[in-house]
Amino acid sequence: MTWQFPDAENVMCDLLDPIAPASTWLGDDWEKNLPQIQVNRIGGGLDPDEVTDTARLQVAVFAVNRAEVQRLNTLVRNAVREAEFSEVGGVQIDTTSEAIAGQQVPDSNPDDRRVISTYTLAFREQDL
Repeated sequence: MTWQFPDAENVMCDLLDPIAPASTWLGDDWEKNLPQIQVNRIGGGLDPDEVTDTARLQVAVFAVNRAEVQRLNTLVRNAVREAEFSEVGGVQIDTTSEAIAGQQVPDSNPDDRRVISTYTLAFREQDL
């Protein structure tokens, strides 16, 4: 039995993949394959209890227009909220929270839209 903390990026990608393709890297032709979700761990760490890893994850939702990106961002937000005390991809999620609500980020191409949010997922070590 090997106990370890889950890879938070993989768990978030598994959680969000039913909404739109989710990964840590968009790829070279990502603009041609919208919608997409990019997930990156940007912080967090082992809590003072030394039992819980609280991962801070940035989630960027990309879509073809503002209405679609906002719709997908709402689905992402709801999925994260509903994932508390659930299992995703064989990993038990203890808690979830929203650290920074969706922000519309201006882009050099006005036809490309993205919304960036920051969430936390907390896990205990698990037999993976």
